Amino acid sequence: MSINVLQTDPLLNTRFLLFYFVLTTFLCSNAQDDVTYYKQVLDTTTNKQTKLVALDSILSKTLKQPTLEFPDYLEDFVDMSIDEKAYYAAIDWAVKGSHNLSIRLQSPDRTLKIISKVEPLVDSINDSYLKGGVYIKKAGALFNKKDYENAIVSYDQGIANYSNKDSIKVCLLYTSPSPRD
Repeated sequence: MSINVLQTDPLLNTRFLLFYFVLTTFLCSNAQDDVTYYKQVLDTTTNKQTKLVALDSILSKTLKQPTLEFPDYLEDFVDMSIDEKAYYAAIDWAVKGSHNLSIRLQSPDRTLKIISKVEPLVDSINDSYLKGGVYIKKAGALFNKKDYENAIVSYDQGIANYSNKDSIKVCLLYTSPSPRD
């Protein structure tokens, strides 16, 4: 015979709800502090590896809802990664962050600036998905600027850089009704 304790004791039920409310409030407020913490680390350290980790954390936490600071953090991360010869990381974040720049923050010029920094590094990595992604993101920014001729060239370069294992991505590119990004 099983009895649910929360159903039998109203005081315990109230305590549980109060605890849950306090815990949820703490966790939500702490999520904002996480970005603040990484910003403080970024401002106080001189170690480049630590700065890269802090920038990576800030970008990860703001990727879904980018702030107006997002492009600066993205560009700093890409520049610092290139300086440290962490080309994969630079290309990865340039590709991941470009949608936010082009679409959400309406800044295709900034996207092109960042992509132009990593484009010469494409041959230094083996990940065909990222290689193709650099050109596809460039094409999306060009498309948003209504530079259709160059966008088509970049889309073709992106498709050429994908491998057989990226066939679904290629298929989506061919069937997309509006190749925005």
